[in-house]
Amino acid sequence: MTSKVTSPSNKFANLLGRINYLYLDPRNWHVAMGLFLLKWWHLLLPFGLKVRFCKNLGLLIHKFADKRKSVANTNVRICFPELSGQQRQQFVQRNFQHWTVAMLETAMGWFGKAGAATDNLQVIGAEHFEDAWQQGRGVILLGAHFSTIDLGSTLFRHHFGHEIPVHAVYREQKNSLFNHVMRKQRRRNASSVVSKTNMRQIVRLLRRKEVVWYAPDHDFGENSSVFVPFFGHVAATLTTTSKLASLNQSPVVMMSHYRHADDKGYTLKFSEALQDFPTGDDIKDATAVNQMIQEAIEDAPEQYMWIHKRFKTQPDLPRNSLYAQSE
Repeated sequence: MTSKVTSPSNKFANLLGRINYLYLDPRNWHVAMGLFLLKWWHLLLPFGLKVRFCKNLGLLIHKFADKRKSVANTNVRICFPELSGQQRQQFVQRNFQHWTVAMLETAMGWFGKAGAATDNLQVIGAEHFEDAWQQGRGVILLGAHFSTIDLGSTLFRHHFGHEIPVHAVYREQKNSLFNHVMRKQRRRNASSVVSKTNMRQIVRLLRRKEVVWYAPDHDFGENSSVFVPFFGHVAATLTTTSKLASLNQSPVVMMSHYRHADDKGYTLKFSEALQDFPTGDDIKDATAVNQMIQEAIEDAPEQYMWIHKRFKTQPDLPRNSLYAQSE
């Protein structure tokens, strides 16, 4: 019996076959280095030390990120008019700290070792999701852009296991390598990841009576949107949720997640399913969706993405008008 010998050239060819060429593109090297540091920094340091470091880094970034700080300040002024100028500044400062901690939480969701999150996990309203799932019509699981967005699927899987097929809808990113890694790592806790532009696949999954998790809380312009209140101010809001729900009357449940005030655990929370939804009235349905998202944000408002221009599209106003008036 002769043993098979692999030549050095074949070994080299096999090695190349395992290399994703996105890493070799010089335009991606800064992203590759950032992801490498994020992964190993997460794996090697204790959780508490990383949170403290991130919060201090957030304070530093807050001092210099004038454009993002201006956007967050405008959003908070619109949504929380009762806050004084000083209170608003403190709110935005803490928001920057939470979004820097989000780097750590993304690493926990993408690269494993999420014990710091799941060891002290409080789950509220799990019965609401279970009731919706038992209806056998699929579930639309609403999300929002909390700082913990990439940890949410880890928390869900820890509580419910891998028996329930959950498909995460994502938005394509500009950098090809980051986009590749994001899709790959999000598949660790999702049955699949689906681009938000692939509506055929999203519809197919709901018709298969599975779970589609997506976040409709960004401003995507006037197309497929209506203007309805969000924290008391009109916001361009997608009508997609009601259209998807109407396919086979899939229940709509909100899933939110946030870090505890002492930074020593997380809460995973499910709302009751929307009642009598959809109604066939786009305005009424979009208002109900925004209200559901708003109530989830109010549990931990400083952990929401206020650095995003949620109100950039306004009726009868030029785009970004509200942000041009930022302080």
